Amino acid sequence: MTIGEKVLKSIELGTDLIYEIDNLKYLPYNLMWGTSLQGYSRKSTQATLSRLVKAGLVKKVHHKEQVYLALTELGEGWLEKKSRRVSLKLSPKQQKWDGLYRFVLFDIPEKDRLLRDTLRKALQAAGAVCWQKSVWVTKENITRELGDFIDQNGLEDYCSVLEVKEIYSPKLIKMLS
Repeated sequence: MTIGEKVLKSIELGTDLIYEIDNLKYLPYNLMWGTSLQGYSRKSTQATLSRLVKAGLVKKVHHKEQVYLALTELGEGWLEKKSRRVSLKLSPKQQKWDGLYRFVLFDIPEKDRLLRDTLRKALQAAGAVCWQKSVWVTKENITRELGDFIDQNGLEDYCSVLEVKEIYSPKLIKMLS
């Protein structure tokens, strides 16, 4: 979990450092160092907080000479989206090959690194081979599971699964054998 995720989670979960002001939960800025952020340098934590504020995920509020942090609606939405993510379990089905190659093409942005890594690990576990960095090929019928993963995680703009009957690439065919 990144520092930013820890900051957002600690505000969302309402640790014992949270104060309620005008029916909103706020985490005192100067007490952040005693929370789950222990072990991170003050400089990197401050840089992360600055990025979160600039991104609109967190807001700073001044109240009675104290600075507090609160999640914005955007921050709450980001955490909700993060928690909805589903894992992907693909495994070789040991069925007779149906004659179709499945090409999985993706260009998932850095902000969704966790999903990208999950996809790569699942493809590898299913016996797919990496043809290029973001192009994987398998003989396994994994199209439905991949489609569900893509839909559930909002990756429609970044992923495609192609079913191809014939290819000409002796090297690739050898890799898949």
